[in-house]
This record gives sequence, structure tokens and C-alpha cells, in this order.
Amino acid sequence: MASRPPLPRLRILVAEDNAVNRKVLGGLLATRSDAGAHDVIFAETGRAALDLAATQDFDLILTDLHMPEMDGIAATRAIRALPPPHGKVKIKRNGVAHVLYFSLVLPISRPVFA
Repeated sequence: MASRPPLPRLRILVAEDNAVNRKVLGGLLATRSDAGAHDVIFAETGRAALDLAATQDFDLILTDLHMPEMDGIAATRAIRALPPPHGKVKIKRNGVAHVLYFSLVLPISRPVFA
């Protein structure tokens, strides 16, 4: 069986307005790197995510779709309009839901065979 390449430590911006989701994501992302915990920064609004993306470097941005002040789609468009390198970061819209689903729901819903 081929081994997977090591997962590097990433600097991740998570745009999520729900406090429970932020706490769960913080715990999940803190344990996912082979090089130690990912560096996770949270923004509670799309506007705050845009402000952080404009002034800091991130490897990945995960956004919720529905947030106050600016939704995930508008925030993604605004971040993409930033000059490089800030506008070239990988962005996963609705990424918060995907991380929660694939980390929590999918492993539980798979059948276990003895």
C-alpha cells in the first residue's frame, strides 16, 4: 500500500459566524497536520475575513455561505479581487460545512465490519 505524502502545517482562515462551528473546527483542524497543529484564524463575518485576507498570508480560506455583513460568495469575490498574492489563495466556499461533514458525519455513517 502506497503511503500518502505528509500533510504540511497550514495557515487557515475560517470565516464562520456560528460559535459552536468555530469551536468544533478549531479542534478538528488543530489535529490534522503531520507537522503539528494548523494555524487557524477565525473571522465571524465575511467583511472580517476580507480584511484579514487583505493583510495576512493564508494557505487556505474556508468560508460559510451565510454570514452577517458579507456572505461567503461576496467575500470570495472580494478576496479574489485583491492583488497577488492575497487574491490567489485557495478558497473553499461552504468549506465549513464540508469539513464538518467529512470529519464528523462521514466516519460515523460508514458501516463497520468485524
